[in-house]
Amino acid sequence: MSYEQYQAEVCEDIKTCLQDMGCQPILFIGSGISKRYFGAPNWEQLLRYLANICPEIQHEFVYYKQKYRDPIEIGQIFTESFREGMGLGRWKGSVSS
Repeated sequence: MSYEQYQAEVCEDIKTCLQDMGCQPILFIGSGISKRYFGAPNWEQLLRYLANICPEIQHEFVYYKQKYRDPIEIGQIFTESFREGMGLGRWKGSVSS
């Protein structure tokens, strides 16, 4: 298989996966590419946004940043909060699709 065929196959796999999931991913490409070229948030900006819109997240983002320091760990905690808050209709903002 050539590199071009490999690229086409991987792109098709990703396209199929995104269509099947019915949602758009948040990509953290690294080196500031997603922020610089697409205006996407960095980790901290995304976590701050999530802390502001989910009523199940009990504290300000800075509390979690000081206590856990690891954005991945904070993201896991926020994931649980979002799961608890799903369907409650109490979001403080909207998440665009």
